[in-house]
Amino acid sequence: MKKIRTIKEKVETACAVSGITLTELSKRMGMSQANLSKRLKVGKFSQDELVKMGIVLGCEWKSGFHYSNGNVIE
Repeated sequence: MKKIRTIKEKVETACAVSGITLTELSKRMGMSQANLSKRLKVGKFSQDELVKMGIVLGCEWKSGFHYSNGNVIE
């Protein structure tokens, strides 16, 4: 069974791949490093914030339900 990664794990991995520290990410997101750390612990981000985070990291955030028949609900 595939392990489900937390938002924190996904953000930390994306930062590492993008070569951006969490401190730099917080600056580019317009929030304090303490606030980003707190929100990573609870995993609470809006879809808009995750999309913006993807832009900052040079990638794209995608979220939704993907069915085997090709249907996607995002």
